Amino acid sequence: MRETMIRPIPKQLSKAVLGVAVAAVLVLLWLSQPNDGVVDQSPADSLEDPIVYIAEKRGVTERTNTWFSSLYRSFPSAPLFVFPGAYQFSKKGLSISGSQSVPTEKTIFGSFDPFCDVNSGTAIESIAVERYGDWDVSVMVKPSAGEAWRVQLAQGSPVVNISDFVSVLKPNCRDGIQLSRYRSDALLVKRGDQNILLIQAADAEAVEGVALLSGSDRYRIIQLPVFTDRSLDFLLDLPWTEVRDTQYGWSEVGDVLRTRLVSVTDRNEPLLTTLWPHHRLAGASAVTLGSYSTVYGRLDLVLANQIEFRQPSPVLPFGFTPVSDPAQRARVEASIRDDSERYQREMPPTGVYFRGAWFGGLASVILLADAYDLEDERAALLDLLQSNLRLALGDFAYDDTKKMLIAAKNSEFGNEKGNDHHFHYGYYIRSGAVLVRYRPEARSEMEPILNEMALDIANSDRASGRYPFLRHFSPYAGHSWADGEALFQDGNNQESSSEALNAWYALSLWGEATGQEQYALIGRGLYAHELLGVRSYWFGESNSFPVEYRHPIVSLVWGGKRDYATWFSADPMHIQGIQWLPITPASEYLGRLPGHKARMQDIGLAPASAAMHEWGDLYVAYLSYHDPAEALRILELAAPRQAIKSTALLRHVVYSNQPSNNR
Repeated sequence: MRETMIRPIPKQLSKAVLGVAVAAVLVLLWLSQPNDGVVDQSPADSLEDPIVYIAEKRGVTERTNTWFSSLYRSFPSAPLFVFPGAYQFSKKGLSISGSQSVPTEKTIFGSFDPFCDVNSGTAIESIAVERYGDWDVSVMVKPSAGEAWRVQLAQGSPVVNISDFVSVLKPNCRDGIQLSRYRSDALLVKRGDQNILLIQAADAEAVEGVALLSGSDRYRIIQLPVFTDRSLDFLLDLPWTEVRDTQYGWSEVGDVLRTRLVSVTDRNEPLLTTLWPHHRLAGASAVTLGSYSTVYGRLDLVLANQIEFRQPSPVLPFGFTPVSDPAQRARVEASIRDDSERYQREMPPTGVYFRGAWFGGLASVILLADAYDLEDERAALLDLLQSNLRLALGDFAYDDTKKMLIAAKNSEFGNEKGNDHHFHYGYYIRSGAVLVRYRPEARSEMEPILNEMALDIANSDRASGRYPFLRHFSPYAGHSWADGEALFQDGNNQESSSEALNAWYALSLWGEATGQEQYALIGRGLYAHELLGVRSYWFGESNSFPVEYRHPIVSLVWGGKRDYATWFSADPMHIQGIQWLPITPASEYLGRLPGHKARMQDIGLAPASAAMHEWGDLYVAYLSYHDPAEALRILELAAPRQAIKSTALLRHVVYSNQPSNNR
């Protein structure tokens, strides 16, 4: 068995196989005895368990690139999209918003629209992150008078726990919101005829007015589902379950990748949480207590303390397989020679992102030269890669204050804030893997910085004081976040799902090339899990877009909305294409994404015209995964322009996808 997200990591790795999610199980167990933080709740027919544990130190490194990153940077905080609710800390206290979804032609809005604030009776002066788990956070709230109190938020949970020195909890609701006492220990919040919120006190004592007094300084706020057949009393009578930690992990047993999301509770009890579209896409199911309509789609309310799903481990090919057709092979070989000459004449870009993308293209041509037995071209291009990569890696330095590796020179797109590190560093890591594969002697000079890049984007040591745990990846949401600080009103965001996948692909190759097996396993695990999120939230697989939204893809996923947009262009080709690049040996998943015809119609160009677009090379390469005959017909119209930048790669991909090459 192979495990990750734990220490130590076993050394033996077995061969992975291609596949998509085929089976999953949501485990709903209530254990009567505590087990010192080790949660073993597997059904009898399960695979051997990955170990889940509570680290001795949690939250020791500032958590950038996640849904709560603004807590470190701003007071008031930016809205925190926890789902099914959203929250914000300000002088008013904790502001509470629901999970509304308002679709329009180009945007599915789930904007922060608070209906109530709660506090301890005085204004708030400051906040501080006390600790965090893999998808939960505890925040200490300092009022202007009195002791600090604690708020615990967990992604996916409709429950907010408030504790410590809050003898009285006072809500204040907006106009049009009805606040009333439901029973002695609970208040009910309504909008019109819809129940939206319960606020409950533990060990409640009598108090006048619309407030709550807890004899044990414990309160909870419960976001109510839109659709449910359960009573309010059922929810209020559930045990008071507080999260001690949240743990994400996976293991490989044979050809199966098994993923677990575990909430470690006080008495190993289940808690109210939600099953998301990507969980259901993986096959997870359970008896539901209700559902929420959110910007991410339908979330199902369940009682659980772990979610588990299984997938075949992904095959992530290192290199290319040459085409068999003699004439096509000759054209690819000629293009490799042309590309080799061109790369040796070029100066690489200076910016951290565009230079990385240049290295990525160069690495692909090296792999093609190897596949087609062009040893002279491969050697010349390896010389070029080694000399330029050596210089480029010298521009990076570890910042001990920020706890991140940053581009000390030629920074782009907020790299110094943590923005887009997985996008940027994935290109460098993959090109380094290609170099070391063919020149093992280069490892010693490349490994120190490339290992730092790997740790920056995918550190697996929760107790590290150097990097946060899995900086970019959000385990419960099933995808990564790109922005380092998340100071936007709509929370954090991620645009290019394909570049996120490229980062985890690169990590797996780096582990394979250097024999660092933990990176290979982490890369495969993150790749498989991210792909579930990509399919669900960018491409709408088994999670249909609302009818009011008039496009077959989302290209920019935020906490508070999903957009038909990019950061740089409103051109439909760019909106679509940013989800396709870079084209690598791992791009074959593009051919399995549903909705191809609708996406082509959305671009709004005839194939021949699309091929002559500035991203026409990328368009034709993508098209070949779905309609190889049409891609071959328009291939010669698609001179390499701004996207692929390699005639050899374009020709190879289109030819490889032809039936004549037995793809």
